[in-house]
Amino acid sequence: MGIRFRGGVVLLGTLTTLLFAIFTGGLLAWHLCDFLLVLLAVAIFSQLGPLSSVVITRELGPGPYYAGRWLDVTLTVRATKWPWLHLFVVDRLESAQGEMEHRFVLTTVGGRAQTIGYQVTELARGTLEFGNITLITSDFFGLFQRSIDINQEPIKLHVWPSVVGLSRTELKNYLGHGQQFDVHRTRQAFTQLVGVREYVLGDRLSHIHWKTSARTGEFKVKYFEPENRSECIVMLDTSRHFTPFDWELAVSIAASLAYQASRSRLALRIATLDQPTHEVPASSGNVALAKIMDFLSVLPYGNQEPSTSLGGARYAHNMLVITTSAHQATWRGNAESIIVVGTGGFTSLPNWRESLRPIRPRTQVSR
Repeated sequence: MGIRFRGGVVLLGTLTTLLFAIFTGGLLAWHLCDFLLVLLAVAIFSQLGPLSSVVITRELGPGPYYAGRWLDVTLTVRATKWPWLHLFVVDRLESAQGEMEHRFVLTTVGGRAQTIGYQVTELARGTLEFGNITLITSDFFGLFQRSIDINQEPIKLHVWPSVVGLSRTELKNYLGHGQQFDVHRTRQAFTQLVGVREYVLGDRLSHIHWKTSARTGEFKVKYFEPENRSECIVMLDTSRHFTPFDWELAVSIAASLAYQASRSRLALRIATLDQPTHEVPASSGNVALAKIMDFLSVLPYGNQEPSTSLGGARYAHNMLVITTSAHQATWRGNAESIIVVGTGGFTSLPNWRESLRPIRPRTQVSR
């Protein structure tokens, strides 16, 4: 029904009740007429209320946010003392699961600020974007509604893949079979002297080249050749080799390795086959972890056709590959470690985590 039709019905009903009270008289008829007139007045006042004066603020629970967990959202509503019957608050957000809508009703409007809290459960890997909040007012019967969008600063956040905790020993068993990796990709090799350079505040006194400094009258320090050190590459095979569920598991395994590598201060690189631009430089620490997790959070499924090529020799030493059983033969001899996901391999994060634990021999109980 259009608003004109609904307005006509209400006006006709009011006039009919008024004429019935005038021509028939009696307390019951006049009470009914008065009741309808009061309802009409309240509805008119609610429609005339200053919705633009309502202030709504949104606060999110602290991150980071992981897939499969939840996000706490708090809405604070501040309204003027206007005789609204009620207000509907609609908060919308876009996620990997599509558009979600959370609707709430405020029955006591005005005066003190009111707080609304809710949870976004079962977060999916990807991005989560909050937009404007819609405020709606209506009469008792919902015949007339008026709405306004309360402008909010757009909030876009990354939902990281789900992770499981690993120990440093378990991590090193995968990354190079227990080899110790350096925190940084390069460091100074103090055995290969290249030359001398000007002294810079902070240089070690042991690096000062005293003979050159005495000859020139200025401090000179030894300059060493940078030496490349080991790093580990975690390679995600092309997503088309996986089912959608197995691809999420593969991404979560890579995220778990990156998470523990950051805590252990080990250099780790994440790369994907056939996508040379989707590559995160090897590094360690919280900043590097955030970059890796943001990269993994938006890594799409099904964006590349399955390939039998390994992409050349740029992924060489210390490489761990996450692939499927049907494609693992392609990687044999080209990777130090292979994690098989799906049929013939790991089917869940707990299943993979359990496989890392050492098997303890059973204790023989003497009788």
